[in-house]
Amino acid sequence: MDLERIISNLPRDTEAFGPLIDLLKDIRGLDQKRPENLCRLLPQVSRLKALAGQGSPRMAWYPDVRQWLALYEKELTEAGAWLKDTFGPELEGTLKDAGLPLTGHYPELKAGVFTIALDFSTYRTTLWYGPKQERFGQCPMWPATVSEKLARIRHKLGGPVTAEGFRNGLHEAYMSLTEGKNAVPVPIIHVLEELVSLEAGHHSQAGTVKGKSTSTKRADFSYNLFRFAGFLISAGLQLRVASLAHTRRRGDFLWVPDSESGSGTVYSHVVWRSIG
Repeated sequence: MDLERIISNLPRDTEAFGPLIDLLKDIRGLDQKRPENLCRLLPQVSRLKALAGQGSPRMAWYPDVRQWLALYEKELTEAGAWLKDTFGPELEGTLKDAGLPLTGHYPELKAGVFTIALDFSTYRTTLWYGPKQERFGQCPMWPATVSEKLARIRHKLGGPVTAEGFRNGLHEAYMSLTEGKNAVPVPIIHVLEELVSLEAGHHSQAGTVKGKSTSTKRADFSYNLFRFAGFLISAGLQLRVASLAHTRRRGDFLWVPDSESGSGTVYSHVVWRSIG
């Protein structure tokens, strides 16, 4: 028996069967795009099993639901296997069109400075900046969805700042921490925190305060250090590679890419020799 007939045959007793009918209708809607919605269908199926378990009076009265559910779980397993086989090649094609070559292998793929971590138990994808350095969140494991989300992140990465503007803000933050002295090693995260604080003060005065997550701030800072590297180096900025002791805590280091391909270096301190 198909799901449509099961729903229509259930009594319209809102108190007893309302939650069951609503859940079946949700599954019916999501199933219109089954592979794309696997990450949403699996939790709904788990709720259905809990709501209409074998010990439930509802299930005793309507065995058709139990029979349909057993078959439907098999269909979801098949859809998951199909998605696992096709996700990589499909994503490679969509990212190639966006100028992002895909490398790596399941369950972690690389696309430029991003890592795409796959969870085939939930069919969700976690997007990271760098080698799982800064988390950008999750999205359904569907090629078009992942590609679109990466495109949005990539477009915003670093923020709307110029090389000169970033240099000036960075230098101001450094000098604030060193009390106006050059050639003083300063922890790179302290410089980031001071820069964020100074920018927040400037935005507050202008009435344009906008919040960002810690991961986004770290990623923006890291990417700007990379994309403006030549300009910053000529202005006297030096980044010191982190020793093993400075890589034990996230608050002691920052990963910065060396190229758009995703290779990078971990730094712990900033030193400013001069200002150009």
